[in-house]
Amino acid sequence: MTNDDLELVRQYAVNQSESVFATLVARHVNLVYSATLRQAASPQLAEEITQTVFIILARKAGSLNSRTILPGWLYRTTRFAAGAALKREARRQRREQEACMQSTLDDHPLDAVWQELSPLLDEAMAQLRDQDRDALVLRFFENKSLREVGAALGLQERAAQKRVARGLEKLHTFFARRGIASTTAIIAGAVSANSVQAAPVALAKTITAVAVAKGAAASGSTLTLIQGALKIMAWTKAKTAIVVGVAAILAAGTATVVIERAKQPHEPMYQGKLLSVWLKGYDTSNIEELFKNNGAKLHELDKIVSQFGTNAIPTLLQLLREEDFKGHNKDSNGGEASNGFRVLGASAKDAIPALIKIYEQNPAARIDIIYSLGCIGPAADVSVPWLLQRLTDTNGEERSWIVEALGQIHTQSALVVPMLINCLDDSNSKVRGKAAVALGEYGTDAKPAVSALIDLLNDKRKGIRNCASFAIKMIDPEVAVKAGLK
Repeated sequence: MTNDDLELVRQYAVNQSESVFATLVARHVNLVYSATLRQAASPQLAEEITQTVFIILARKAGSLNSRTILPGWLYRTTRFAAGAALKREARRQRREQEACMQSTLDDHPLDAVWQELSPLLDEAMAQLRDQDRDALVLRFFENKSLREVGAALGLQERAAQKRVARGLEKLHTFFARRGIASTTAIIAGAVSANSVQAAPVALAKTITAVAVAKGAAASGSTLTLIQGALKIMAWTKAKTAIVVGVAAILAAGTATVVIERAKQPHEPMYQGKLLSVWLKGYDTSNIEELFKNNGAKLHELDKIVSQFGTNAIPTLLQLLREEDFKGHNKDSNGGEASNGFRVLGASAKDAIPALIKIYEQNPAARIDIIYSLGCIGPAADVSVPWLLQRLTDTNGEERSWIVEALGQIHTQSALVVPMLINCLDDSNSKVRGKAAVALGEYGTDAKPAVSALIDLLNDKRKGIRNCASFAIKMIDPEVAVKAGLK
C-alpha cells in the first residue's frame, strides 16, 4: 500500500472519518467500477458491486497490513464481489445479462484489440500471482510510473520493470491460448488506454455514505453480495492453506511413516486365528447377524480386533491395497479394513500417509480410506487439507463421505466450515445432509453457517431438514429455540 493510502486507511480505521473514506473512494472508485463493469456488463449491477467492495474495505480497514497494495487489494476484492454477484444473477436473469452485455458494448464502441481482450482481461488477471497482479494494476490501471510502482512494492525501478514485463508475458500467453493474437506491447497499450473508465458522478457519494455505516443502510441484495464476496475471499485464503497442508502430509509420508515399509513378516494372530480371519466377521453380507441382540456380536468382534492394537495396521493397509478390493459398501472383503481402523481410532494416526498413498493407487478403496480417516477422529487433523482438496475434485458419493469424515475429525474450523457451508448448496442430497451434520459437530465454531442451515430447513427432503435442525441445535441453541426447533 502506498504511504498515502496506508495513512488514510489507518486514519479511517481509528477515527471512522467520513471525509477520509471519501478521499479513498474518490481516488480508487474508477478502478473498481471499471473492473466491475467488464465483468458485470450492467451499469446498475456494476454500481452495486462497486458499493459492495468499498463496504468490505470499510469493514476490513483495521486488518489490512502495511504490505497491502490498496489498488491491488481493491481489484482482487472486486473479482470476488463480482463472482458472488454473477452467481446470484445467473440463477434468475442469465438471458437479461447477456442482452445487457451486448447493449453495453454497443453503447461504448471499443477498438478491435480491446474488444477481444476486454471480456477475458479480469479472468486473465485472476490467474496471476498477487505480486504480478499488483504491479500491473499500478502500472496500467492506475497509470503509475515504474519508479512509483517500485516504491509501492518495495522494489528498485529495474526490478519493478521486470515484474511488470513478467506479468504482461503471462497475460500474452493466456490470450494466445484463447486464440487472441497480439503482443505484450499491444496488450499494455490497450489495457492502459481502456481499463479504467469514469464512474457515475453520484456513485462516490453514495458509496461513502453506505460504506462508512459498514453497510447498515445497504439494500438486501447488496448485503447478500457482501456475504457472498466475503465467503469467496475466505475460501480463496483457505485454498492456500490447503495446498500447504497437503504438501506437509506428502512430506510426512516419505519421512516419518515406517508402517508401510516395515511390514511384519507374519500376520498377527489371536486365539489361534489370523487377524484377516477375524476381520471377515465385518463382511457387509453379515450385517444383520452383526446387529442382532443390540449388536452383541459386533461388540464382541470389536473387542477381539482391539487386542491386536497397532500391530493390525500393516494387515489393514494390505487389505486396502489388494486389486480385488470391492469396497465397504459391497460384498466380499468390504468393511474389513475400514472397521479395523474404526476400532483402532486415534491409535492408527501414523497410518495416515500410507492411507493417502493407497487412495491414489487403488480407486476401489477410496471410500473405505475416507471412512477410515474419519474414524481416526481429531487425531487425523493432518489429513484435513488433503480431504478438502479431494472435496472439490470428486463425485457426489465420495464427497458425501468426505464431509462426514470432516465432521468426525472436526478440527481446523477456519478452513473447513466455509467449505461445508458451500456443500449445503450441493446438488447431491447426501452431501447436503451430511454437510449439515458435520457443521453440527463443529458446535459454536460453525456459527457462520446458521443462516444457511435455516434456509436448509425448507429443503424438500425431510431427512435433510432433520439434519439441518440437528446442526442448528448443536451450533446455537438460542437460535434453535427461536426457530421453534425441538
